[in-house]
Amino acid sequence: MTCSGPRASCLLSPCKELKLSLVGNLEQVDEAWAIFLSHGRWMGWNLMLAFVPLLLGALLFRPGRRRKVAWWFGLCVFIAFLPNAPYVMSDLVHLPADVRAAPSMKVVIFGLLPLYSAYILAGMEAYVLSLSLLRRYLRSMGLVRLYLPADVLAPLAAAVGIFFGRVYRLNSWDPLLQPDRLWSAITALPTHAAPILAVAACTFVAGEALWAADRLAFWSFRRVVSKLGAV
Repeated sequence: MTCSGPRASCLLSPCKELKLSLVGNLEQVDEAWAIFLSHGRWMGWNLMLAFVPLLLGALLFRPGRRRKVAWWFGLCVFIAFLPNAPYVMSDLVHLPADVRAAPSMKVVIFGLLPLYSAYILAGMEAYVLSLSLLRRYLRSMGLVRLYLPADVLAPLAAAVGIFFGRVYRLNSWDPLLQPDRLWSAITALPTHAAPILAVAACTFVAGEALWAADRLAFWSFRRVVSKLGAV
């Protein structure tokens, strides 16, 4: 049995629209994937650097570990690499240009925004976990009085590191490789005190908020597990 005339056109029209919709969605998936690939290299590199202090913290801040020369050297490396974790927040400066270059708003909503969100969350999580390891170590050594100085100095040091990296393009290893450039950046600190303090405040607030969210999530998870175990 064959169809012809207006009725056949009505039957074929939805199929054609569905095909066009699927083709359009596939094109948007390809565009989102292309964005992921183009950003994956530098985001991956930055995240690798962001997780270095977490790895160092796991090695240095084991409860009861004695502080010898190697430990103090490791602490200096930890401090040098710690700014790499919250540094990911400063990469939001690239987002407006990426949004303007995106081929469609769907690519922005389903591609760029989730990508940047996951990237920043991962880097900040590395920062929060690194400081959590430091707090645990201080508690194990009976140095709880150092909690507050650590909580204040960590975001300040991170802000200085972000300033060095974003403005002077310095890396964590440049104090050894390019001490002259580092010294130039240090001498410029007083003239940039206001933005550095602003970045330190943002880092502190974001870190504390994420730490509280982690604690709440962990507490909720334990409650669920305990209730399931009681059933």
